[in-house]
Amino acid sequence: MIPLHTEVIYLAVGIPSLIFYVIVIISLLQRSRKEGTAVAFYRIFAVVCILDCTSYIVNTTNFRLPMCPALSFLYVHFKPSAITVILNVAQYFCWFAQLFGQCLITLNRFTAVAFPARHIMLWQKYSFRAICGMLLFGFACSWQLLLTTVHFERHEIAGTEQFYYTFYTDDADILIANNPLYYTTILVSIMSVIASLFQITLHTLIFLLIRRRRTNQETSPHQLPKTELNLLLLSLAMFLISLTYGIYQAR
Repeated sequence: MIPLHTEVIYLAVGIPSLIFYVIVIISLLQRSRKEGTAVAFYRIFAVVCILDCTSYIVNTTNFRLPMCPALSFLYVHFKPSAITVILNVAQYFCWFAQLFGQCLITLNRFTAVAFPARHIMLWQKYSFRAICGMLLFGFACSWQLLLTTVHFERHEIAGTEQFYYTFYTDDADILIANNPLYYTTILVSIMSVIASLFQITLHTLIFLLIRRRRTNQETSPHQLPKTELNLLLLSLAMFLISLTYGIYQAR
């Protein structure tokens, strides 16, 4: 159960953040239309931001609003349907697709450092396919939830006329598990470890390459521009934030 004042604070912070996110997405899409060395980065980053916004809206709909007694009236007529199933799939689809998107951003920064001469041509050719792969990966890891039944379960508050709802997934036989939530949780853990190791490896290689080039004082015309370095720092910050959040969730 979530008190009303806590929910108000959550929405007061979240809604302006969502509006700011929309502004960022528009800016990224505008930049991606211009010629430059970081077009693919902006496109992938914009898709990741869109997924993040969608994830916030879905999580608020699934877990925040129904657990607040003052707002639970919104869910009185919410019955198990295709809408509840889509909401369930959407939260995991966004998470998995974002995870793959962060790996793509790290790979983009790695190729900018390791193969500066071929970096632009490589991503101009494959950026659209990479984004499609990101979305397909998200669906491939969450499709099994389409076979489940999902509903908002009502809970009465003792001694009052108030009530709240929790988002509940019914048990079903899916692949190796008879509990889709358990199966998906295992998948989340496995993919988190794989993605973290992948990004740590690439960031380590990037650091070693930059350090070696600075030590050798290379004067190649394909040296990494300052703007590319700034985007590298941004991708590193994104990874550290997601890693910290993942560790916090695992506690």
